[in-house]
Amino acid sequence: MKQLIADIKARLAEKVTALRYIDEDWGQLDYYASDAPVKWPCVLIDVDQTPWTNQGSRVQMGMAQLSLRFADLKLSNTNPKAPAGQRTAAASIYDVMQTAFKHLHGWTASSANGPLTRTLTRKVNREDGIREFEVIYSVQLLDTDAKPVYTAYPMTPEKITFRMGLVAPGSGELTPPYPGGGGIIPPDPGTGGGDMTKAVYDPDNIAANAFNADNHVNGTTNKVFTATEKTKLSSIESGADVTDSTNVEKAGAVMKDGDITILGIKSFSSFPVTPSSSPVNDYQVANKKYVDSAPINADAITDGVNNKTYSSTEKTKLAGIAVNANNYAHPNHSGDVTSAGDGATTIASGAITYNKLNSSLIQRRAVSTNNIDWSTAGVFTKTISSNTTFTFSNLQLNKVITLMLSGNYTVQLPSYCKRISGTYSGGVSNYIQFHCTNATSGSEEVWYTISQQL
Repeated sequence: MKQLIADIKARLAEKVTALRYIDEDWGQLDYYASDAPVKWPCVLIDVDQTPWTNQGSRVQMGMAQLSLRFADLKLSNTNPKAPAGQRTAAASIYDVMQTAFKHLHGWTASSANGPLTRTLTRKVNREDGIREFEVIYSVQLLDTDAKPVYTAYPMTPEKITFRMGLVAPGSGELTPPYPGGGGIIPPDPGTGGGDMTKAVYDPDNIAANAFNADNHVNGTTNKVFTATEKTKLSSIESGADVTDSTNVEKAGAVMKDGDITILGIKSFSSFPVTPSSSPVNDYQVANKKYVDSAPINADAITDGVNNKTYSSTEKTKLAGIAVNANNYAHPNHSGDVTSAGDGATTIASGAITYNKLNSSLIQRRAVSTNNIDWSTAGVFTKTISSNTTFTFSNLQLNKVITLMLSGNYTVQLPSYCKRISGTYSGGVSNYIQFHCTNATSGSEEVWYTISQQL
């Protein structure tokens, strides 16, 4: 009991941290009113009663009834009109009991023979300011302290004689049987027998342990089982037989060592592993490593029915043929452009007309930004509404473009532009012609002239 109460106190101290006082119940709540020698909330533990039943060999099994008295001072109001904090504090004792139930119900203490089971919870009515609840748990105990401990085997007398008779109902004494009355006829005095004697079972006077296997000797039929033989037997599978080549072959198996001929088709669930050395004789299995590392000389390959060998001459020829090349024969042309076979083409005189010129040479385009793209047109127009700095892009060597510009504001051209003649006038339309004499980036050169309508 002492250890059981100690186990429960330790469990509650670890798991129910809200409890401020945990102890065995010796009447702390019974004789001191509200000045009880505890801290709140508290729990007092006691064992009410334990019915015991005999289990044999002086061992007893008991079902203990544990009483856990949970208590605190009712200093807060649980009225719904009270502040929420007061109501929570007033109901905290229920949280304490529920937490204890969570960690005790179904838990097995080291001193118990089974888990704790909660069986009853009741409110204890008191006349003081203490609020108390009693919770009953049951737990099974096993007491083996009275079990006898033998330090040697009990000795039997040299001879045991049994005398048996009947017990007369209610007399409590042995009485001899009467003829015709039934019962057990006792044997003659002195003729009882039995062989449970020291002389039979301990002939060598080994009183300390008559049944120790080290003291056994081989019999005619049965032999002593040695530790070496026990170890040997433990490493042999159940039902194992002598695995010589004859027995293995009869069983349809293959020996690990030695030569054997295998007949029929054998299937493997995984790839068999061969020796790490390379095969040297015909009909030896070649493993993947040997095949992967073996050099393949193309000179040893001959033409097949469908596939042919690939010579060094053909390899050189193939290297000189472009990807996707075909056997192309250039056709002859007539008309504006003529050619003969794969020779040079000739453009007929007068074949190039105005309509056949590139659109960048014959188009007129309004400049929407301050950049003039030379590749888009031959004539550009723009009316400026503020001081404007122009930039050029995609200069084309020897190309001439015309910019029709108006607007009474300052005009700034790229620094590589060189004026030949004329000045810009903001009051009239200006016709500016640009001629590119160098389109290389970093070395650009453009010449221009400015003209106005008379």
